[in-house]
Amino acid sequence: MLTLLFDQKTKKDLKLEILNIAGQQVYSETLTSKVTQHDINLSTLSSGIYHVRVVDPETQLRDKNNLKTFCVK
Repeated sequence: MLTLLFDQKTKKDLKLEILNIAGQQVYSETLTSKVTQHDINLSTLSSGIYHVRVVDPETQLRDKNNLKTFCVK
């Protein structure tokens, strides 16, 4: 399980993406507005290194500072 925590409630819907180490999207989900915490079940992912990022779907801006790395064992 991966838990995302936000400093404040999101003001609009956002897109959550999980990418494998090769940069291929392996998971995507829309986060509804006004969330401060979101849990992701990682049981379907193989062992490896992944990146998670949150994208504004309206502008498609991908802030490199929003890209976080995690490992699944």
